[in-house]
Parts: sequence; structure tokens; C-alpha cells
Amino acid sequence: MRIDKITIEGYRRFNKSTINLKHGNFAILAGANNSGKTSLIQLLDIVFNNKSRKSVGFNDFSISLKSLLDKKVKELDLFSDFNAEKFIEFINYINEHIKIKLQIVLSYDVEESIGLFANYLMDLEDDMRNFYFEYNYKLNTEVIKEEFIKQDIKSATILQEIIEQNTESIYFYADKDFNNKKIIEYKDFKKLFHFEYISADRELDDENLKNKKITTSIISSSDSTDRDSIWDSKFDELKNKIANDLAESEIDSSIQKEAQQVLSDLKDSLDNVSKNEIEALEAKFHFNEKNLLNLIKDSLLINYSHSTDEFLFSLTEESQGLGVSNLIYMSLQIDRFRRTIQPTTVNLFVIEEPEAHMHIQMQKVLVSYIETIFSKQKNLQGIITTHSTEIVKNVDVNDIKVIRSENNFMNRIVDLHQFIVNNGDKKFYETFFKLNFADLIFSDAVIFYEGDAERMYFESLINRKHSKYINLTRQYISYCQCGGAHAHKYFPLLNELRMTACVFTDIDYDKEREELEGIESDKSSNTTLNSLLLADNKEVAGIYQQQSQDREKNIEIFTQTGRDGYARTLEDALLYKMISLTEEIESVFEKFNKSEWDKFNESFELTLPNITSGKECSMKREEIYNRLEISKENRKIDYLRDNHTEEYAEYEEFKETCEPKRSIRDIVSIIDKTNFMYSIIFKDKVIEVLPNYIEEGLTWLNNKIISTI
Repeated sequence: MRIDKITIEGYRRFNKSTINLKHGNFAILAGANNSGKTSLIQLLDIVFNNKSRKSVGFNDFSISLKSLLDKKVKELDLFSDFNAEKFIEFINYINEHIKIKLQIVLSYDVEESIGLFANYLMDLEDDMRNFYFEYNYKLNTEVIKEEFIKQDIKSATILQEIIEQNTESIYFYADKDFNNKKIIEYKDFKKLFHFEYISADRELDDENLKNKKITTSIISSSDSTDRDSIWDSKFDELKNKIANDLAESEIDSSIQKEAQQVLSDLKDSLDNVSKNEIEALEAKFHFNEKNLLNLIKDSLLINYSHSTDEFLFSLTEESQGLGVSNLIYMSLQIDRFRRTIQPTTVNLFVIEEPEAHMHIQMQKVLVSYIETIFSKQKNLQGIITTHSTEIVKNVDVNDIKVIRSENNFMNRIVDLHQFIVNNGDKKFYETFFKLNFADLIFSDAVIFYEGDAERMYFESLINRKHSKYINLTRQYISYCQCGGAHAHKYFPLLNELRMTACVFTDIDYDKEREELEGIESDKSSNTTLNSLLLADNKEVAGIYQQQSQDREKNIEIFTQTGRDGYARTLEDALLYKMISLTEEIESVFEKFNKSEWDKFNESFELTLPNITSGKECSMKREEIYNRLEISKENRKIDYLRDNHTEEYAEYEEFKETCEPKRSIRDIVSIIDKTNFMYSIIFKDKVIEVLPNYIEEGLTWLNNKIISTI
């Protein structure tokens, strides 16, 4: 017997959301802080188990339900007159529509025993092997009607008070459409489900470790009702031995005698102070199974052994650290639950935020262990809530359910398994989730970039002091490297998550292009950009046109344009912006000689390649050196300049004709991109050389974030 899906309606920030468990035994419920993960688990606990004795309350109704209720109360128009007929219509309406619902769909295999569930089977078709249950938290309309009618003053305020004070919980079993429903008592419903969860509030701190929280958990299941046969026999043997030894030693009577004397002294003291109506205080020595179990719990200690070349030593629990303690504690709890699985019931185990106090490697170990347990153990299902990127990237993407917040203070659950089924590219998402975009599901927005140099530049730009993109620093921005060929493959997922995304990519026209003319008729090699263009318009001119349009979508692409000197790459655009600060320059194809490039290098102190003179210049220098019979060690241009003025002038005049000029495109072709980016950041030139398309993109994203805050 297993849960296929759980649907929640009208609860807190969830109007209608589904947790799908049909395709596997294990689900990750992933979401940022305050996304509603704990709320959902608390509701499951209340419905299935409720050991904590918590209950759903009026304030747990969703905002939309409260708004609807308020609207209907106002429509009664109690300020003018009480209309009994309209009031009955109101009561019937809220009875039907104002409720929190949790619907559960179960399935079973044909060979399974359904003895416990047999009374709740409503669909009798041969191919139907399902049970349907529903929990309702609703207004007790009968009581509300009676209480309000007998009020002398009938106001909206009084009605609201009566409504909030009269609610009820009801359980049903139903048909597949949840239309035909019959009441089931809670005590009977509870027998069908074996549910436990480890709360995020585990109180695994240093103080609790002193109280041997983990040690105690080792035998927390060792009461008289669920001990296994080996433990049972050993426990009884110990109990009998202690009882016999107590009887033989008569230590019980001795202790009792001493305690009795203390109590007598206490009685005398009380009588001296005031008349005491207690005639006697009596001490009894009472030994039983519960006392023995507590004795064992208090006596059991767990130590961690450590060895060196010289000696072996042990550390107590509290010395080990909270991460290890948390790992052991959860492992023990899972193991205990596993040993108590009931094959005739639904067995659901939930862990909230297992990543607490754990470093990355330990999170990997834990989630691998949990995944193995749930995949191999029959009749066991599990849910883990998390906001850890490391956990979600180390599980199957198909097991992940993402909680996303909406701007109307509501949440919804995105089932990544269902998304992948619906969108086809299964291999892409299953491959790259772990590698590239696991943290994307927790983020407020995402920036797609091509390579490492881009990311260095973006993060330096955004996170610098007094950044004009300050709003981006207040949000969780995810960075995703996608090159120029893959960004568009993420778009269906981004749309499903309703996420804002800014894509920075290179326009990538013909890389052999050496002049401005002809660029617009080039074909871009950038697959992402081409995905935006119509089949009959795959030229760069179409991309430029796209860049000039209004940007109203949640996903926008930014690339180089004429305002960036018709740059082809980020480095092109950076150099164009750098040079344009001191020179009027039309495009990245404009050429400069060696001395001009040397001047740029000196001015901006960036790591640019050293531009050497051409072959003809070298030959001219050697000819002058030979003519002057200059020795080998003095054949340097500085020696020529300082000692042979006329010959140096001759060489400089010749150099103007032989030294090749190089464009920005030429420099970028030989540049070390990483070193170049390091020099921009290290020399604090990030703002000075900011390309237009990046400024436009980050401004768009910044404003987009503001509009959703």
C-alpha cells in the first residue's frame, strides 16, 4: 500500500498544490526559507498522526479563502437589515466552499492484502486498485447558524467572531472523483497510516548532547511493545536478575527505612510550623520495567574512538560536533522506523532539513544513505524537505518537487518529474541538473553567461560597494554557465518556475570578419540567439533588431550591438569601451599601431599582449646595426636612440610604413581572456569599461526585481 499523491487546497499559502509520489518511494520537497515546507509537513502530521496534539486553526485558511469569506459576509448587508433567506444561502455557500482540503490517493498491488482498507473500497472495477481519502477543516455551519440567529444584534463583526470560533475537522473516504464521500472516524483513519517525521527543530545543540539525545535514541523504541525477540529476552533476564538481587540483599527495605526516617522528620517540622492534617508520610520502594528502561538509558554512553601511532583515546558525544551527531541521530531514527514498518498500512517517514550542521561532504553521505534506504525498502515512502543545493544536486532530479513563491503571497509546487515528462528533453535535464543548475530552483532570478570570465565580471560588478545594482545583492541570484548553445534549453523550466532570467551571450558573427561591412548579413553561430529568430531571418541584422525591442518578458537576452562598437564577444566590447574613453572610435575593426597600443596599456594598466614590430622593421634595424658595425650586445633600439640620432630617426620614419596596425578584433584573437579579466577587476576598471549591453541587461534585471518585491 502506498501514497500516489497528496493534494492540498486552501491551506495557508497553498491554494491548490500536489505532492506526487507515484513514480518513486522518495521525494525531495525543495524550497527557499519561508516557502512553506514546514507548514506542509505540520499539516501532514496533524492529519496522519498528531502526536504533537497540534490542530488546524482558522488562521490556517488561505488568503483567498479568507477574502472570499469576507466578500460573502459583506454581501449579506447586515448594516441594513437581516434577511433570513439570504443568510441560509450564505451558510450553504460557506459550508461548501470555505474549507481546507487534503486529498489522498492510495494504490496497491494485486497481490497485496487490503484487509485494513477493505471497508473503504468504493471503486470496484477490476483495473482500479486505489483508495481515496479526504480530510476537511471547515466551518461548523450548523452551530454558526444557530448561534447567529439567536443574537439580538446581528452585525458583520459578531458573525465573524462566531465563524472563527466554530470550526471542525472531518475525515472521509471517497470515490475517485471525490464526489461520493462517507465519514470515517479519526481513530479508524489513523490505523491506516504509520507516519513519523523528524522535525527541523531537533534541538541537537551542545546542551542537549550533554543529555545524551543520540544515546537515548538508540533504545527509544525499546519499550515493552516493540522490542525484538533478542532484546526482549535479554531485557527480561536483566529485570529478573535485578529483582532477585534486590530481594536477596534487602537493599530495598534498607533504602525504604532511611527514606521513611527522612519523611518522619519532615512531618515533625511541618507540624511545628502549623497544624498539619497529614497523619503520615510513607516511603515505598517500587521497581518495575519502566524504571529499568530509564536506568539503561541513563547508563548507556556512546564514545567515539580515535587512534594515533602511540595510543587509543575516546571522545564523548558532546565532543564530536553537531554535524556528526545529527547524522547519527537521523540514521538511528530511520532505522528504528524501518524496523517497525507495518506491511498492511501506509508507511510514510518525513525528515525536515537534514542538512542542519552538516558540511557538504556529510550532506552527500546522508542523502545517499537515505536514498538507498527508501529505494530498497518495500512498503516505505519518504519525504525530505530542504533548502540545500548540495542535497538536491545529489538526488535524482525526477524526485524533486519545488516550492515556488508567487508575488501574491501564495506558493505552488512544481513537480520536476512531471515537467521533464511534459517537455521531452529528459537527457538534458537529468544530465545538467547536477552539473549546472541545481541552485536555480531556490533563486529569485538567474543570470546565464558564457564562460568563467563573464561570471567574474558580473559578480564583481554587482557585489561591489555602492553598486547601482544594489537590489540584485538583496536577492538570491543564481549564475548558470551555458555557453552560446544551451541557454534556450533552460527556457521551458524557467517558464514553469515563473522565474526571471537575464541571458548574456555573444553575437558570434563570422569570426573571420575583418571589417564592418557585411556583418549584418552574417549568420550568427549562437544557437540561443538563433532560436529567437524566424526561420527566414537568421541574420545578424535580425538579432540587432531584437535588441531594440521593448523587453516585457520574464526571460530576456542581451548581446552586443552597434552601441558596443559591433563587438563580437565580451572582450571585444570591453576593449572598445576602454579605447572609446580616450579616442573617437567607430567599431572594433579600427586599427592602431604598436605605439598607440602601448599607450593604451600604459593608461589602463591592463594585461594586454605585447605587440611586436613586423618582419620588415626587424630587417631594417639589422641593416642599420650592420652599417654602423654595432656589436651584438649593443644591438638594441635604446642604444641606437641614445648614440646614433640620425640613424634612429631613419628607422622611426621607416617604421611608420612597415609596422602593422592591429584592431581590437586582432588583439582579442591573441589575448589571454582570464588574465585580461583579472587585470580589469584588480585594477578596479569594472565600471569604466562597462559595455552597453551588460549595463542594459543588469538594469533590466534590477528593475524587474524591484517590481516583484
